[in-house]
Amino acid sequence: MKLVSKIKNKIDALGLEKHYADFSIDLLSAEEFRGWARKAGDISNTSCYVKLYSGDNVIAEGKANQYRDDLHDLGFGNGCKGFNLKVNWRALDAGENKLSLFIDEHKVKVIRLSVTIAEFVSLAIQEQNRR
Repeated sequence: MKLVSKIKNKIDALGLEKHYADFSIDLLSAEEFRGWARKAGDISNTSCYVKLYSGDNVIAEGKANQYRDDLHDLGFGNGCKGFNLKVNWRALDAGENKLSLFIDEHKVKVIRLSVTIAEFVSLAIQEQNRR
């Protein structure tokens, strides 16, 4: 199993522009995608644009422009490099999903997210209750 995982990781790394951006993923679930991003080494106040794809479908996107004390304290410009995005869970599949993270149109990471049928049911019920 470890060999299969290593091979998947090597394949996933093909075509990545790993050094384009500095970023951290704080949370990724079928509902929410949270973290921070900046162009590598950038200390300006410029915000990046974050997109998360499942295949050809954009499942979350937005500007990384939310203020975070930790990023401000590290000297990352004005600290407005955070993001908290809603995930379009309907574009996901039950089981393992291979997601691609793009920052400013540069593919920087491939992430695997497993979603259970129980999670889908829970999300559908929550959506129904909001109506």
